[in-house]
Amino acid sequence: INADFIIVDLGAGMAYNTLDFFIMSQEGIVVANPEPHAKIDAYAFVKSAVYRNLMRIFSKNKEMQLLISQFAIAGGKALKIDDLIRALAERDVAAGEAAQQAVAQFRPRFIMNRVRKKDHIEDAKRFVDLVRAYLGVDMTFAGEIHEDKEVVDACEHMRPYLIDHPKCPASGDLYGILFSLGAEDQRLR
Repeated sequence: INADFIIVDLGAGMAYNTLDFFIMSQEGIVVANPEPHAKIDAYAFVKSAVYRNLMRIFSKNKEMQLLISQFAIAGGKALKIDDLIRALAERDVAAGEAAQQAVAQFRPRFIMNRVRKKDHIEDAKRFVDLVRAYLGVDMTFAGEIHEDKEVVDACEHMRPYLIDHPKCPASGDLYGILFSLGAEDQRLR
């Protein structure tokens, strides 16, 4: 396929297949709406991806998997991923280093969708900071897509809004994000 990017919409949820596809991607992007429950779900998804990746890395080491599982379950106590990495390293220095490297290499991006006010953009930046602080993940804020009735109209007609409404504000937002990610085809504007 001759393309700058291939986007696969994995849909909502934390099924293992969804997490595995996301972890395998070179440029994973998490998209969430500004409502609190959507951001909570996005955080849970990133957290699950981190833990799923660590479980895969230590698939042959039951002791490490048990420790990872215990931390995942106790996550409601606001434990940070750094605490887990230290605990792994206390049992096996190489395991701690492998876990640290895996977390460091996981660099998803975040897009806030359906932005209606400036506070939503600030919320997105706080979300990224929270992911960095608690999950140790170097997530970056890729941008925002503003609420746009043209998107709703295109969805109702089951058509891509980039094709039906290439000049609408949401299209401009998405093009801006694509170019910031390295897309080179300036004819899109």
